[in-house]
Amino acid sequence: RYWVYKHVDSDTGNEIEIERRIVRREQRDDRELFFFDDGSMVYDQDGKIFEIGPEGGVNVVPIRGSGDDVPYIYRTQGLHIEKRIGATSIALVLGERQFADCLEVVTRFRRVEQDSTRSMAYSSYYSRGVGLVARAQWFNGRHSEPTMILQDFGPNGL
Repeated sequence: RYWVYKHVDSDTGNEIEIERRIVRREQRDDRELFFFDDGSMVYDQDGKIFEIGPEGGVNVVPIRGSGDDVPYIYRTQGLHIEKRIGATSIALVLGERQFADCLEVVTRFRRVEQDSTRSMAYSSYYSRGVGLVARAQWFNGRHSEPTMILQDFGPNGL
């Protein structure tokens, strides 16, 4: 599969295109691993998607939760990260595409050595069968317009 995103830098307003492509798939220890062209690897475990970056950083996306709003907390590359499911069924209209029943995952993070009150946050929206469709930063407790929007996606023909 492949995904093409438009990312808008919130500071400069510059737009860049980001393309992600699965280049290989393997089965190891009853787990399906997906390898991307950027060197990252992704797998599903215990209701969470784990993405290991080429530099060793980890991104964890809770996709199934108990609904009790308890965050999943972890540390990676000097960051303290808290993720929780914000909503389980949001409809999004992104350009001419509509995505029904999206999962919102809210991420709050801060540098480990900084004061815990100085954190940043964003929401990521995932559509079943598609993956990440949009990401919006939080400013003063409110969402911004999406800074990353899915432009195209489809089968890769592995």
